[in-house]
Amino acid sequence: MSPRLGPAAQSELLISASEAMTAMSELVFVEIAPWRAMTVSPDPIEGSIPGARLASVATDFAGTPTPTSGRLPLPDAESVTALVASWGDTTPEQPMPFDVSHAPIVVYTRRCEEFSSSTRAWFTLLQSGIGHVRVLDGGLPAWAEAGGPLGDSIHSASGSASDRPSVPRRDGAHDSVATKPPFDVLDVEKVQWVAATGTLLDARPEAAYNGTADVERSGHIPGARNAPMTELLDPRGRLRDATWLRRWFLARNAVGRHQVAAYCGGGVASSALVFAGATIGQRVDLYIDSWSAWERDLTLPVEKTSGPATAARGFTDC
Repeated sequence: MSPRLGPAAQSELLISASEAMTAMSELVFVEIAPWRAMTVSPDPIEGSIPGARLASVATDFAGTPTPTSGRLPLPDAESVTALVASWGDTTPEQPMPFDVSHAPIVVYTRRCEEFSSSTRAWFTLLQSGIGHVRVLDGGLPAWAEAGGPLGDSIHSASGSASDRPSVPRRDGAHDSVATKPPFDVLDVEKVQWVAATGTLLDARPEAAYNGTADVERSGHIPGARNAPMTELLDPRGRLRDATWLRRWFLARNAVGRHQVAAYCGGGVASSALVFAGATIGQRVDLYIDSWSAWERDLTLPVEKTSGPATAARGFTDC
């Protein structure tokens, strides 16, 4: 099923630790590793959700970059389908093989600040036709805080998404998924059109948006509005409530029937804006190649915002 963009969307896309614990035997948990390490501090939690599959943004939810793509393009749908099929193997917690095409998938990260890695997984799965996916609110810290059991996880299929063999589709498999991807993945021409006629959101920290970051070519796509992904989470690392999110999007003219899209550095942080928008019934499309592709094309314009540099608040995946 595609995400229903309506009042009940938040409860359908997000799952609390307590709800996930209650339905634990019916869920497939997938721990998502960010595409790059975001902190050097020791892991504060030992263990994982028992039986959780392991997946990575870099190897499972991104394809091979090309000279014109961003650093983390989408993988092909067949490789993602093969990955999901591998999650149906037997485990100590689930000793009998099961059909993952009907099992709800819950993605999460080990640290709250890695939230957008889980939304990148969610987005990639949906775009590949896997519709029954929810994000664990607060990730592993929320699970541990709620008293959830901790144990061993399971290593998933090895190899990158681009070289993983596809699997034949069984009759009836994935009959609950969308026949059409629920969001548009924009190319450079379409994102310029959205910036001019709709609302384009830049999910990077303010310094990167303003053009004061210490990089070779900094600034933002002309017409884009700054919308830092880190603002979507409360101090405990949970997604903010629907009322707060609606006001946040409204303040950026990102609620309504006009087209809204997002970008960041490489299509990770901005996927959190897509997810947050979906929870309040607002469709947000994604420029997946993002700034990592835009900045390399010297024919594309770059806009800077005058004013003092502002330190990035928290971290973003990309």
